[in-house]
Parts: sequence; C-alpha cells; structure tokens
Amino acid sequence: MIEVFFLSVDRGLHMKRWFTVLLCMLVVALMGSACSTKELVKDPVTLTVLYGSGTTEFDKAYGDMFRQKYPHVTLRVINYTQHEAYKTINDLIKVMNDVQPDIVELYSSHLVELVEKGQLIELDSYIQSSSFDIDHMYAPVIEALRLEGEGRLYGLTPYFPGTALYYNKTLFDLNHIPVPSSAVTWEQMIDLAKLFPSGEGYSGTYINKPYTNKFNYVRYIGFQNGLRVIDSTGKKVTVDTESWKNMWTKGIESFQSGAMVEVIAELFPPSFSEDQYTELWLKNNAFAAGKAAMVVADYSMAEQLELIQNSTSPNKPEFEWDLVAYIPNGNKPNGAFIPDMNKIFAMTTYSKNVQDAWELLSFMHSGSTMLRLNNQHDLGYGYLSSRPAAARKIGDKNISAFYQATEAINSGKSIKWPAAFLDPFMKIGEEEVELAASGDQTVEQSVVNMQQRWQEALDAALLAEGASGK
Repeated sequence: MIEVFFLSVDRGLHMKRWFTVLLCMLVVALMGSACSTKELVKDPVTLTVLYGSGTTEFDKAYGDMFRQKYPHVTLRVINYTQHEAYKTINDLIKVMNDVQPDIVELYSSHLVELVEKGQLIELDSYIQSSSFDIDHMYAPVIEALRLEGEGRLYGLTPYFPGTALYYNKTLFDLNHIPVPSSAVTWEQMIDLAKLFPSGEGYSGTYINKPYTNKFNYVRYIGFQNGLRVIDSTGKKVTVDTESWKNMWTKGIESFQSGAMVEVIAELFPPSFSEDQYTELWLKNNAFAAGKAAMVVADYSMAEQLELIQNSTSPNKPEFEWDLVAYIPNGNKPNGAFIPDMNKIFAMTTYSKNVQDAWELLSFMHSGSTMLRLNNQHDLGYGYLSSRPAAARKIGDKNISAFYQATEAINSGKSIKWPAAFLDPFMKIGEEEVELAASGDQTVEQSVVNMQQRWQEALDAALLAEGASGK
C-alpha cells in the first residue's frame, strides 16, 4: 500500500512538472508569436502617384492588387491631365513641386530633362539589392531607358511601341515570290516590294498620307540609321554628308520605282461606332484591306487585323498574313529602334518613403503583374509588354518577331531645336523631296538646297531665340 502511495505521488509530481514545462513552452511560443506579429506590422505610409489617368484606371491596373500585398500603404493617385502638367517641362515641375509625388508617369523627353535637373532617383541600386527580375525584361527597352538617363536607369515602362514587318502571304504566293523567313532590313523590304507588279490593284508597300509623307518617311528611316539633321552643337545642319546623300537617294528612288506608294487616308471623325471604325480602317489601311504585300507597323496592326477578322464587315478581305523581325539599321542587325515611350514610371527625389515607392514601382513591373495586365488587355492599345513572356498572342502569328533584337540603336538624348526652326524645316523638306521624287530636279540638287535653306532658317531661328532671351 505504501509503495503504491509513493508511486502515485511520484507519478502526480511527474505529471505536474510536465504540465509546468508545457505551460512555459506555450507562454514562450505565444510571446514569440506576439513579437513576430509586432515586427511584421509596418507603420502606415501614403504614396503619391502622378498618373496619366484617373484613380479608377490605376487601381484596376495596379492599386487593388498592390494594397492586398501591402495593406499598410495608402495610394494617393493624382491625374496629371487635370493640371495640364505635360504641356511643358516647366509646367510639370510646378505640379511636382505642388504634389510632391513619390512616383511620376513620364514621356521620354520629360525623363531626360528631369534627370538633368536631378529630380529622379536612380534605380540600379534598388534593383541590385532586391529580387526584381530585370533580366527578363526586353533588353533593348532597358537599354533605351538607360540611354535617356545618360547610362543610368531612372525609370521603368510596362510596354513599348515595337515594330515588325507584316507580310501578305496570299499576295506573295500569287506572284510566286518566297515569303521572308528571317529578319528583313529596310533595303531588303524595298527590294522585295519592287518584285510586285504595278497596276494590279495592290502595291509592294506604302505610306499613309496625311499621317506622313515622302520627306518625313525618308527622314525617319535616316533617323533610325543614326543620322541627324543638326550636329551636336545645335548650330550646324548636316544633311549633305555621304550617309545622308545615300539615304535621300535610296528613299526617293523607292517612291520613283513604285516599290513604295502613297495612300491617301481619310481622317477619322471625332466619334464613330465600332462598325464605322472597322470600315475606316479597311479604307485607310492598304495592308488591312489586302492591297499591300508588306508594311512595317506596330503591334496595333496585329490587334486590328484580329478585330477585322472577327467582325461582320462585308468588306473584310480574306488573306493569310504573318510577321518577321524588322531591322531598321542594316549595319546593326541585332538592333531595335525604340521610339519615344510615353508611359515611363520613375521615383522622384520628393519621396520621403523611397523603399515603399520602390516596392510599388517593382510590383507594377513584375512578371506576374504584367502578365495579368496583358491578359486583361490593360497595357494599352497597340503596345507590347516590355516582358516578352507576358506578350499577348494573336492566334498562331509570329509575335516573337517584335522581340528579336538584343540591343537598342537609339542615340540617346536628342538635340534641342529652336521652336522657330520647325515650320521652315518641314516646309523646305517637303518641297525639296517632292521636287526630286517628281523628277523636276535631281536628288543631288535637292540635298544641296536643303542644306543651304535649312542652315539659313536655323541661323535665323537661333538669332531670334537669342534676341528673345529664351
């Protein structure tokens, strides 16, 4: 009996000790959990975003999802169009001084000027110290952004206006011409266009007037090939160099030969229905109407062709089409020319919560966010995702043609022209190129005339600018 009693007491004491140990462990665990929870709770933060649209658009694209991941952050979205912030850089700076944004949406030209004024935060250190996957963004886009930031990265963009060569396989087959199977340069496109007969109701390739003209087209091709009208001093016209002479000659000859034709387009009315839009597109766009073998165009062409194909228009043509990569500069076969980007997001030096601003900026450009945007068609009409993996597919078309390049051939910061030079520049250029294209004077004479007349106009504009103190 005594032995049983002591065993019972001992067992009771043993259980009591274990209960005490378990209780202590539970208390420690709860204290640790409380401490961990306390560490995870962040102080409330408000981030101000100067944006090109309203709060609803921003929330749909980014804000709603961001708040779920970062509940301590309040987003204050301000529509810059209400402030007319983007009329001039000075207007933008005034609004920024007033609003004090953490993040601002910019055009390429504004990014360049704000970098010069020291009002943007360089992103490289934040990228390096985080898990942000910049390596899977389209390299030419990032390089173009760096060129605008004088070699440093000050902004990111969710999309870019890339181009590719569209070709009408039906017309190629009809004329027994092999379709392009690899990247095509501008010169190769013109040579291909010459193979198509004239007078058959279609052309090799074309431009649309009044949206562009012979002069602007040739000038833009020259620009893509690294040629500039004015030198780095901003005081000397340089269109009589051998490189420019070759470009004027090739460009004007492409019109004279009939390889490139001008198609007169009808301006879109202020408002129209979806059916009217489709009919106007078919009327104005020779490729969409099946009346051109090739055209260099951006992603909006693919979207429009898809829309037309799915429409009930009795005028929609039936033809097969696809794309290949377009090389604007034959001397740089791996290069892409990235036109001015109009949706660059940057962190400003006004920000008092830079790390949180970086979390928002990196979230907006993450792979998952951009894939979701593309699936919802929220990137913007005609624009390509700057992450190739997020690009929206259109049937079995070769959308990868937009992503073939490995480098940007942009020249970086452009030379500022006096405002008074722009009108005479356009007028003189159009006159001289038209005279050469019509055969009324030689290309050589047009080049001599442009050099002389433009230099006189530039000198006068610089003199007027100096006199006005601008």
